Amino acid sequence: MNFDLGVCCFCFGAFHMATTWVTDIQKEYESYDHSQYELKLEKKCIYKWPSDLARTSSMSIHRTPHMASLGPYHHGEEHLQPMEHQKKRALYRILKRCGVPLTRFVHSLQDIEQELRDSYDNLDPELPSDSFLRMMLIDGCFVLELMRSRSTANSNWFDPCEPIFSRMGKLTITVGYRDMLLLENQIPLLVLKKLLEVELGREIEDRSLNCLICTFYGFGSLQIDGPSSHILDIHRKCLIMAMPSKEQTTPSVGFIKSVCLQCRRLIPMYAIEKGIKYIIVGIPILFFRILSKQISKPGNMRSALRFHEAGIEFKSAKPNSGLKITFDEEHGVLTLPFIQIDDNTTAIYMNLMAFEPMHPKLT
Repeated sequence: MNFDLGVCCFCFGAFHMATTWVTDIQKEYESYDHSQYELKLEKKCIYKWPSDLARTSSMSIHRTPHMASLGPYHHGEEHLQPMEHQKKRALYRILKRCGVPLTRFVHSLQDIEQELRDSYDNLDPELPSDSFLRMMLIDGCFVLELMRSRSTANSNWFDPCEPIFSRMGKLTITVGYRDMLLLENQIPLLVLKKLLEVELGREIEDRSLNCLICTFYGFGSLQIDGPSSHILDIHRKCLIMAMPSKEQTTPSVGFIKSVCLQCRRLIPMYAIEKGIKYIIVGIPILFFRILSKQISKPGNMRSALRFHEAGIEFKSAKPNSGLKITFDEEHGVLTLPFIQIDDNTTAIYMNLMAFEPMHPKLT
């Protein structure tokens, strides 16, 4: 009898626990507002790497900055501390040059703090407001000074003793052309815009800020209108803006895949007559390997040599003209984008690949 009573008590306790968590889930479901989730998702533009890329040891090295942290994801890492002094120097240079009180810069960021926080995916909710605003202020001034350092209007433009804020800066290439283009190392462009407006004492159009970034990365002839999310977003737009709008507005394709789709679309009649169905040509070996990881049927690809043997001639486009690919069917000439390969190329394209699937509203 006692045994039966114990069993009954155990069963009742288990049933009570089960009904408790079921009730909890039911309450959570009833209070869940999907529109709020979509609103938060719409505001996000800076992410950590997707897990499938982050777990690949050979690629994960490209998610971490080498010299300078921007934003909260890598802030405070030990190997990045030496650059903190240079980042503060950028703030001091701006304050000295414009004569505007520091408090005005701070207040301009305080007004948009929540909007800035909403830009980050999985931002630590316990991050203090003072720490976050200090980070945005110093990192934003650092980025602005670095981008303007290559302008002849900069007083230190040709100063060989200036380590970073000059055209001859020894640290400029690593920071500007690698660290500033990492997905996890972005700050919202709204930070740069607000800081510029306080410094110059007037409103700044999105086009002016976009132009500053495009010029820094060698795309000065391109014009990008409207707001953008961050520097990596601008860089991506510079690469694809010359491409047909159909490819640009297909988020699931992405700019890297669209290069291949252009090739397939542009050379059907001339090449298919010679038995060639799909192409990917003129892409440097490193870039080709990155592309091949994203194409569903890599076995259908053909080398540039095969197309050359088929009678297709290759011509290089002008530097910094995006990724536009054209084919002259009358003369059989394929004009390919000029792609410069250096120590930072892999990091840039890997971070673009990480950005695209995480940000589905890309255009």
